[in-house]
Amino acid sequence: MCLLPFGGLRADGFPFDLRTHEVRGANLRLPLTEAQQIEVASAGRITFTNEQLAWLHPIYPKIPPKLRVIASTHNDGLDDRAPNPVDCIWTTPTEVGITLRKKLDKGDYSYDSGEYAADAADIRISPTGLLYHHGQEISITKAYEIVRTAKKPDGAPSAESPIVRITQPPPFRSSDEDEVANNKKAADLFTALVKYGESLKIAVHPIW
Repeated sequence: MCLLPFGGLRADGFPFDLRTHEVRGANLRLPLTEAQQIEVASAGRITFTNEQLAWLHPIYPKIPPKLRVIASTHNDGLDDRAPNPVDCIWTTPTEVGITLRKKLDKGDYSYDSGEYAADAADIRISPTGLLYHHGQEISITKAYEIVRTAKKPDGAPSAESPIVRITQPPPFRSSDEDEVANNKKAADLFTALVKYGESLKIAVHPIW
């Protein structure tokens, strides 16, 4: 575990830098176990270990045992957020950062466990190039099928294209040959799915 100091905070979007994948502002960096790495990559959430909760409870006594994880590969303006949100940001394939709120914040903190809403991502790409759909590993053939059979949301204008949302992983940061190859594999998978969608007039977009 390591504590990173306060820095500048964004007024919009989640608090991380898209270029560096680093959390903006003070955060507690947690290394992921192998099981957590799979959970984060496949389902976009983390189940904390007892050791991690022991670090977190003195700071956030009401933090739940699970949190939604936000991939640091896509950001957008957020129109409506609960007060004093505590975010869990996927910063590297093997780490997440828990945002630390300044003491001047008033009232209770808010947490998103990710357990009470459908997964916003239709497909998730892992750091090693595996593909997941709602927590289950899938083949590239199945991923193409998900794109091909995408439907418009109810009430969408007739001219609007169906949309498929894909979560991309943060890259490995070393020059290790295998990790560089994994970064390329993950990026190539996303590009291939985008191009396949374009051929069918289906929009393939990144999402957290």
